Amino acid sequence: MQLVRYLFFYWLFFLCGCSHNDVTFLRGDRYESGGVFVGTSPSLSPDNQMIIFGTPRYGEGDICRINFDGSNWTRLTFSDYYEGEPSFSPDGKKIVYVSEKYGVGEICVMDIDGKNEMRLTENSYYDSSPSFSPDGSKIVFVRNEIDSNCGLTDPQIFLMNSDGTNETKIHYNDAWGADPSFSFN
Repeated sequence: MQLVRYLFFYWLFFLCGCSHNDVTFLRGDRYESGGVFVGTSPSLSPDNQMIIFGTPRYGEGDICRINFDGSNWTRLTFSDYYEGEPSFSPDGKKIVYVSEKYGVGEICVMDIDGKNEMRLTENSYYDSSPSFSPDGSKIVFVRNEIDSNCGLTDPQIFLMNSDGTNETKIHYNDAWGADPSFSFN
């Protein structure tokens, strides 16, 4: 999956007309460059026609959509806070993502046109890396506790219904839990 993300990054980077020398640093899963902003955390629609991704192009981070051929760049979120890590629902009608506009990272869902946003989690933890189950009924995500120094600790994997109900911790050990996804077979 990391290889796909890197390949997408370079595809989008060159699509925007940037040269490789414009990249100045890489921070986690967010790519930033000297004056040029590129996409991160790409997700391909189930019909292979659109890509959604996070971008710091407009500030902290927003979610955008683009056709697979590079046309029709559309900004879907308009927040002063980070919003990213988008993922399509299996039917291609919804996008699950992370939003920091509520104070910490929370899992949200919206229609593919950016409308009808709904906050699914509400807590003092940092929730991230959401992904739909193959049938669209569940969302898996990572929950991080925030320590007294405002650092993230003990990432654990959780599962909830796609409407935000019935949160269940499914990762119970001290091992690092990150970037969960479902198998489609």
